[in-house]
Amino acid sequence: MAHVAINSGELRHRVTIRSRTSQKDATGAPSYSENTPATKFPALVQTVAGREHEYAKALALEATHLVTMRYNTTTAAVGRNDAFIFSTRVLEVEAVENVREENTVLIFACKELR
Repeated sequence: MAHVAINSGELRHRVTIRSRTSQKDATGAPSYSENTPATKFPALVQTVAGREHEYAKALALEATHLVTMRYNTTTAAVGRNDAFIFSTRVLEVEAVENVREENTVLIFACKELR
């Protein structure tokens, strides 16, 4: 099977990664904190339509966008309920696929928050 690769020209968009963690406060109620581990990160952001729609539905029912990025320690840590800031849009991660489990390309199925 061929190795999955991304040409650098394909990653024409820049996104900010927003990570959200939860912990319990003194009363036991969940408390959320957000941080930004990376800004202006190269990515390909696509709206879900046609062939991508079927692919996104297989990952997450409510996906409106697919975000493709190279695998590295920062992107590998992105998971469900984290988000990407793309221009003025907030894209919340619904599902992640490590393409062919090769640790080279990650595809995030995201839902745009309004």
